[in-house]
Amino acid sequence: MNDLGFLLQNSQVNLGYNFVLTESNILGIQSRKTTSTSISQHNIDGVPPQIGQSNGRAWSNTKNSRFDFRFLYLPKRIDDGLG
Repeated sequence: MNDLGFLLQNSQVNLGYNFVLTESNILGIQSRKTTSTSISQHNIDGVPPQIGQSNGRAWSNTKNSRFDFRFLYLPKRIDDGLG
């Protein structure tokens, strides 16, 4: 059982994608990083017990300070228990 109390089936298909783009030598800042992550889990019945999406951006300037933010979307999980 995981930390949230969901007991997941062994018969599931998982797909995850992580995109990271780091740009440097931008006028006024040292670097800029853009991230995007998607997760999708489906059981063999086609029901998604968990899906999610996150997007974010971070800036670092020449004085070694950093500002970043991230948006995270996780809809309600489905209890895909074994019984």
